[in-house]
Amino acid sequence: MQKYSSGCHQVGCLVITAFVCLLTPMVGSGQGKGDVDLKPLTEKHVMIPMRDGKRLSAYVYFPPGKGPWPVVFEQRYADLRGAATRKGAAKLAQEGFVVALVNFRGTHQSEGTWVGYRALGWGKSKDGYDTCEWLAAQPWSSGKIGTFGSSQGGFAQNFLAVTQPPHLVCQYMEDTGLSLFHEG
Repeated sequence: MQKYSSGCHQVGCLVITAFVCLLTPMVGSGQGKGDVDLKPLTEKHVMIPMRDGKRLSAYVYFPPGKGPWPVVFEQRYADLRGAATRKGAAKLAQEGFVVALVNFRGTHQSEGTWVGYRALGWGKSKDGYDTCEWLAAQPWSSGKIGTFGSSQGGFAQNFLAVTQPPHLVCQYMEDTGLSLFHEG
């Protein structure tokens, strides 16, 4: 775990501050869909390849200017297209991060079959690891990857942490536990 605490320091305290201040609107229900003006940011839909050939749906938000930038991502089951979710991601991107919101395997536009958390951290599929390393390899990425999320997004981060992707430097978890067996 020392790796993550020192890496978090390298990304800077701005990450933690941004998560606390800006991500609260991303959690919640009743988000309306429709056109949202995100200018001067860029929003792009991508399909991220996994090791077994399946692809996960992600919406990526780019800050204005020229990269590369650090990247933060959240894995979630819930819809990524709600207005509040998109505005929250845009606020974080405005602070100088690429923000990727990624749906779990088999949910929404992501390919494959939803198998709960089993695809996230061990076995044949390591979707969190593959997502982290794909984001790090993009030309707009600085190679420093952080994660955020609560509830399912928090548990997804726990499963990601044990796989130890080389580019993961910071995680911000809230409203989660360390064990689905004991707390799930």
